[in-house]
Amino acid sequence: MTWREKWRQDPDLAESIITALRADLDEAEVRVKHLEYALERIRDNEWVQLGGPPKWLSEIAEEALK
Repeated sequence: MTWREKWRQDPDLAESIITALRADLDEAEVRVKHLEYALERIRDNEWVQLGGPPKWLSEIAEEALK
């Protein structure tokens, strides 16, 4: 049975799947924002109290942000 056939038999199933996928997407977007912020901090050497990260770490963060 195809998804289209299942959807025709149970439209609520399709709606619940869509709702779950949207929730997962929202959570993933929040995680991406947090990771971007962390990488930007590493890249921008905002580690004043620790003397700053090694140059290679900043380069890795810069590459990951591309």
